[in-house]
Order: sequence, then structure tokens, then C-alpha cells
Amino acid sequence: MSRNFEVTKAEREKLKFSAMYMGATGSGKTVGALITAKGIIRGMYPDLDPSSQEFWDKIGVVDTEHNRSKVYSDTVIGGTYIGKFYHISFEAPFDVDSYIGAIGALKDLGVQVVVVDSVTHAWDDAGGILDLHQNLGGQFSTWAKVKPIIKKMYSAFAADDNIHIISTVRSKIKYEAAATETGKMKVSKIGLKPIMRDDFEYEVLTALHFDEDHKVSVIKDNTQVFEEGVLLSDDYGRELLGFLDKGVDIAALRKEKADKLITDIDKLVAKNKANREVEALMSKVELQAKRKYGLMTWKELPVATLESVKTMIEEEVANA
Repeated sequence: MSRNFEVTKAEREKLKFSAMYMGATGSGKTVGALITAKGIIRGMYPDLDPSSQEFWDKIGVVDTEHNRSKVYSDTVIGGTYIGKFYHISFEAPFDVDSYIGAIGALKDLGVQVVVVDSVTHAWDDAGGILDLHQNLGGQFSTWAKVKPIIKKMYSAFAADDNIHIISTVRSKIKYEAAATETGKMKVSKIGLKPIMRDDFEYEVLTALHFDEDHKVSVIKDNTQVFEEGVLLSDDYGRELLGFLDKGVDIAALRKEKADKLITDIDKLVAKNKANREVEALMSKVELQAKRKYGLMTWKELPVATLESVKTMIEEEVANA
């Protein structure tokens, strides 16, 4: 059967930053994420004092690394001040739904940039994807059951329409000894393969690798903002926002459409209060929404689902 496709003119959309900052321990990926976050907020709120608490209330960290991100709170690192950001101490189990809940808690506080430090635990630690795979049998066929959770993980870390998310990822470590210019031997720590599902970098806009000198290698950068072999400064965050803000605000358009659908549905429900089938249908929709989306109400469902709900009510009323 042939399919019908709608052909439109390509139009640039506004974006939210999604990134993977990876490296060995001590490479500076957490600080790099906080500095980038600072730059983004400076771009978003140019009139806010970067040393004020109001400024830093717009940045939050989900910390799975034994609260080590707190070390950087209210300090100056490499000439850059880092203030008292919001912080969540996140311990096992590291299931995807708990990550989503932690990110949601920061969003509820008005945070605009979330640093998830790190997402490695969602993949390879107690309650993570690999742990879940083993608990379900550990066979190759088991991946079919785990795949929806992986998709949910990618959606949480790399496809949020409302906030910018920078995810740090641990790398496997290798030590190399080499002679310096003076002839002395120096042992260097090298971050190799990231401890995360191999295709995660495909899901983000930017993937950076940090070396032991805190300089970055650009693995991937759709924004074309980041440079090779540099120390990150908040100027990159501000330039980044200029790239992200070009185009149509799809999130605003989506909200406008959803709000209209919700109004139309509310009118239909109010008009047909006596119709038990409609009342039962709405209860069923709300229950299904909570099962699929957690604490979200049915009014927060995706636009396509709201359109489906409206159609179902109209058909129920027509057949009454």
C-alpha cells in the first residue's frame, strides 16, 4: 500500500540544547557543563547579575556522583564564578523514571538548564538499563522488552522541549606513560569509550570529550559553536543560545494548539454532562495518561493524543 506524504517548505525551529559531555574522572566535564549552563542563562537573561541567587536559581544539577558537584558551588574556577545552583542528591536505584522525576522536580522550580551528572548510572548501575535487562532474563531477545525504556531515556535526556539538558558521561580510563620534553616520564590519564549506550551521541546536538587538561575534543556539534582543543568559557553558552533561538518557536505553537484543544474538549464534556459514556471515556483517558506519563494529567497529553480524545468524544456524542 502506498503512503501519502505531506510536503512543506522546511522552516527552521527554535531548539533546546542537548549535549553529552564525556571524559575520565577529573577531566572537568561537570565544571564544563556548569560553565556552559551559566553562558546559556547569561544569554537568556542579560539583565540578571551573574553573581545573584536569582541567576543561579535557573540552573540545577541531578547529582549521581556522591554530591561532588557541590564542591563547585559558590567558587571561582579558572576565573569563572559558579554560584549556588539547585542540587538533587540522586542515589540508587538509577531507573529512568527516577531520572525523569528528578528533572521534573527542577523544572517545577523554574530551572532552565539541567545538568545530569551523570547519565552513566542510568545505563550501567543498580536499577539502570543493563540491570533491568539482566533481571528480565539477560538474553538477546530480552532487548525487545527493554527498548521502550531506552527510548524513554533518550527522550528524557535529549528531547525536552522546555529546558536545556547537559548530560555528563563517564569514560573508561586508560593510563599511558610518555617522555616529556625534558626526558622525564609522565603518566597521562586518557578517557576512552563512554560508559553509555553506543548510539547516545546520535540523540544529542553536541558531544564533547574532555581530556586531563580540561580541553575539549569535538566529537559532534550540530551547533557549530564549539572549537577544538579549548577550555570552555561561558561565552560558548551565550553564542550557543544565539544559534538555538533562531527560527520558529515550535513549543509555543504546540502549547497554543494544545490549549485550544483542551478548551474545545472541556466545552464538549460540559455540554454532555448527562452522557455517562462521555464521563466514563474521560475517566479512562485520565487513567491511561497517568499510567503512561506519571503525574501528568490528561490535559498535558501530546497534541496528537488530545486530538484523538476530542474525536472520540465527538463520535460518542454523535452515536448517543
